[in-house]
Amino acid sequence: MGRRQLRHFYDDESVRLEVDAALGSVIEPWGRHRQRFLDEMSSLTEEQWLTASRCDGWRARDVICHLVDVDAFWVLSLTAGRASSPTTVLKNFDPTATPADLVDARAGMTTVEVAKQFTENTAALVEVVESMTEDEWSMAAESPLGHVPARLMLAHGLWDSWLHERDVLQPLGLTPPPDPVELETVTWYTLLFGAAQGGLLQDPRPVGAGATEPIDAQLRFDELTDPLHLTVDAGVFVGRGTDRATSVGSALELVEQLSGRLEWPTPDAHALPGDLAAHLERAREIL
Repeated sequence: MGRRQLRHFYDDESVRLEVDAALGSVIEPWGRHRQRFLDEMSSLTEEQWLTASRCDGWRARDVICHLVDVDAFWVLSLTAGRASSPTTVLKNFDPTATPADLVDARAGMTTVEVAKQFTENTAALVEVVESMTEDEWSMAAESPLGHVPARLMLAHGLWDSWLHERDVLQPLGLTPPPDPVELETVTWYTLLFGAAQGGLLQDPRPVGAGATEPIDAQLRFDELTDPLHLTVDAGVFVGRGTDRATSVGSALELVEQLSGRLEWPTPDAHALPGDLAAHLERAREIL
């Protein structure tokens, strides 16, 4: 985590965090990613489970312990949302200390036990996800952004788990090539999350400095078939872009840069439009 507090949106009905439905369902790429991740972890040796990950101070098994807790929270969040009583667990959540404490609490578990919990909690989350109706994906559920449509909660779940898959496998030389649909979903969520954290116009409860003018960017990424359109004003919108999009380089690099896995480019080396690069750099202080 960085130097700034995470900006939550719990009671701001005027704040719009919206992703065009044309960008597709999150369910299919999330499910495909997680099944692959389970298969990958089941093939690792004990020594590989104990190898250092890209997460500072965490081995591969510690990353999985963290995801066991995260999956349990997603089940709670979706279940409470369906009951029209979304949780507020993360309002006072310490995103640095609390996950570390929860991981430390499993220090006495064997690798086999951790793997079993990962499989069981994934299955519990899959069961809830697959039982959701189309309308229920628009209901409010809690995520690290606060209360958002359940679709965006699952998008955060994919973003987080997808990065952790790479955190575990990259040091082992086993990182799979990015699936195009997964990468597109993770990229549009990265833009939404980063834009929301960079500071919205007229935000009554800003966290640090934010944008002073609206941002409207059409972005074409090397690995993605279609460009993305991002607008930031009093809210955030992400949708399909047009032929007017500017080529901005690698989607994968942007996702890893904004999440702190790669260095953030200097202003003169940045492919993003200047106003958007500055906005996302502010967000990077807390991601």
